[in-house]
Amino acid sequence: MNTRLTLSCIALTLCLSTLAAAEPMIVRYQNDGQFDKHNAFQFELIHRALDVTNAEFGDYLLKPYSSASTAKRQAILLAEGKLMNMHWASPGTPIAEQAGVIQIPMNVLQGLLGYRICLINQESLAQFAAIDNLDDARRIRIGQGQDWADTKIYQHNQIPVVEAPGLENLFPILAANRFDCLALGLNEVQFKYRLEKSQFKHLMIEPRLLLYYDFPTYLYVSKREPLLAKRMTIGLEQLKTSGEFDRLFNQYFAEDLAQLNLDTRKIICLKSPYLPEASQCKQPIAIPKIYAKNTPDNGWVEKR
Repeated sequence: MNTRLTLSCIALTLCLSTLAAAEPMIVRYQNDGQFDKHNAFQFELIHRALDVTNAEFGDYLLKPYSSASTAKRQAILLAEGKLMNMHWASPGTPIAEQAGVIQIPMNVLQGLLGYRICLINQESLAQFAAIDNLDDARRIRIGQGQDWADTKIYQHNQIPVVEAPGLENLFPILAANRFDCLALGLNEVQFKYRLEKSQFKHLMIEPRLLLYYDFPTYLYVSKREPLLAKRMTIGLEQLKTSGEFDRLFNQYFAEDLAQLNLDTRKIICLKSPYLPEASQCKQPIAIPKIYAKNTPDNGWVEKR
């Protein structure tokens, strides 16, 4: 009897272990639906990195966190690893500075967030036509959301900043001429312009300037999920090696980037307080080949 009971317990334990092993890996990141549509590339990149590692790590289940939250709240949730266990962020953000996360070593947006183009009011066009260097740029006011990490970059370069609670609140403030430029990343500016131009009739994309600062974007995984971190590292490497990463990047960004005339814009380089001073703005800033048709002399301006 005892032998049969022991064998039954062993069988039950093996069965439960098999079921546990078969459970999918749960992946939770912030996706607030309509507000996060411009992040479609990041979402698909995550999905594909998980797909290509399915044989090694097993099935996965996406459970996005859909409640709106501040950057500081996201960092806390990510470290806890319950409601969120993965998201992307840049240097200086609460997530990047959170001790309870693992950085995945690939710049997933290939620097797009560090190349900034201004959304302006049409009547400001002449003002921007007179900007040729950093000293000139210090005469304009940049609109920023509260707690945005790159606010410190503008302030570090002595460019005035006007803050408001969140991106959506910045458009009516720009329309009221309370600041001059809403500087958005190359992955954002066309998307937000198309979304807002019907409501703000005088809104336009400034045609000749490109602000630049080193502002990479990485995926961060909760330290409570080391296996997920390993899976994402391997998955992203496989996508890059196979060429699928570049194909996805072009699928989502090539058309918009081509319309921005990057190769003719004057680049003004800003230094970031988040990175070593000596390495910044010392060489002409090249437009990365992955999103530029060519890289001629672009009127690069060194910080003075």
